[in-house]
Order: sequence, then C-alpha cells, then structure tokens
Amino acid sequence: MSRGDLLALAAMKKGLAELEAKAEKARAAEKACIDAPGALIALHREAVEVMRDVAAKPRESLKKLEDMKAREEAIRRHLKQDLVKLMDKTHAAEWDASALREHIAYFEMNLRFRGVLKEEGSKTK
Repeated sequence: MSRGDLLALAAMKKGLAELEAKAEKARAAEKACIDAPGALIALHREAVEVMRDVAAKPRESLKKLEDMKAREEAIRRHLKQDLVKLMDKTHAAEWDASALREHIAYFEMNLRFRGVLKEEGSKTK
C-alpha cells in the first residue's frame, strides 16, 4: 500500500508543478495586458524621437521604425485581450494550485503518521 501512496504523492507533486507553471504563465499574460498601454505610449514617444533624426540618418531611422512596428503589433495584441478573462484564468490556476498544495500537505502528514515518510519527507522503505 505504501508504494502506491508514494507513487500517488509523486504524481500529485508533478501535477502541482504543472499547475504552478500554468499559473505563472497566466500571471505573465495578465501583466503584459496591464502593461500594454504604457508600453504603447513609450513606443510612440520613442518613434517621435526617431522621426526627429530621420533627416540625419535615414537608413538607421527606417530600420528602427520597422522594428518599432513589430513591437507595436505585439503590444496591440496584448491590448486586444480581455483583462477580466485573463484575471479569472490567473485566479483559477492559482486556486487549483493552492488546493492541490493543501491536499499534498494533508497526504504527506497522513503518510508521516503511518510511518511511510520520515519528517524530512524522504522514504523510510
């Protein structure tokens, strides 16, 4: 019975790592959406500076403007995302990870009481 319990514990910890990665990805998407308006404003200010120097350095200015266009398209993709949905997705992922973390702690405590795990969390058998 203890081998199955240890395998279940390992599977739960692997699932927790996946849920935490999902939550981190959701937080990053949420942050990108929140930061998009400020990034767009900064990009437009940078474009104004490049346009002022276009007469002196036309080739360099053109290359910079092309790079800025690609950055602007990425920023606009973030602006089109629904922030509320992203926040809901982040909350759900964090909630699921928290619930699994709590269950793992309870399961480990149960295994320690039964003598399957040592206090440090290592195997005894």
